[in-house]
Amino acid sequence: MYADVIKPIAIYSKSGDAKQSQLLVLDVKSGSAAPPRSEVAETAFRLCVDSARNVFFIAGNSIKKLVPSGTVESYVGLESADAGSGYVDAANERARFDRPTAIATDKNDFVLIADAGNARIRRANLIGDVRTIAGSGESGHSDHPKQATAAQFSTALSDIAVSPLDGTIYVAESASHIRVISMRGDVSTLYFHDPNDAVLSGTTAAPAGAKSRFQTRRIAFWSANELILLGAYSDEPHASRLFKLHRM
Repeated sequence: MYADVIKPIAIYSKSGDAKQSQLLVLDVKSGSAAPPRSEVAETAFRLCVDSARNVFFIAGNSIKKLVPSGTVESYVGLESADAGSGYVDAANERARFDRPTAIATDKNDFVLIADAGNARIRRANLIGDVRTIAGSGESGHSDHPKQATAAQFSTALSDIAVSPLDGTIYVAESASHIRVISMRGDVSTLYFHDPNDAVLSGTTAAPAGAKSRFQTRRIAFWSANELILLGAYSDEPHASRLFKLHRM
């Protein structure tokens, strides 16, 4: 029934690992819905696509690149949990990451990487040269008005998205706020809360005794000015909720 809708385009597996990750393509022109693919393995669990239809996905401590011809190439980092773990800004396989958890592409087709273990945001250019653009490496929460690399990020980085309007980077930290990295190089915090609770103005943290914090899991742009957030309250972890934030 779904043979013409969703088709495998590549199989990726870690050497010697019995588990495989299957990359699939959905033909949206058919207007049909494909069933959920729950069997996709842990090795490749987050992906993004650039304007040339290259697919980038996280594999261990590395980012792999699936080119349109169907070949999977090494892009940046080393997949190994041991040899590949660390912090090094360098090109291609010389770069080191520690638990990258989310990736996104910007208007230049650069890949933004939420490097959770290093509490940093990294960027890889078209030739795979990796540089840190935000985060001091010390886990915490502190903004900075001028120097993004002096700000502190959590090690619980859950997602990253780039504004199609001006390239501003939004980082979800598995909590009821979003970190914002502007093109000027400053880092600020956008707070939010369920409007039905009426405990936040949208710019300040929740007061003591407020309802349980919303845990952000995924973020994506609905339009140029609207950010969609998917997550759940800590006391209702299995009840997913969607928020839409309008960017002023």
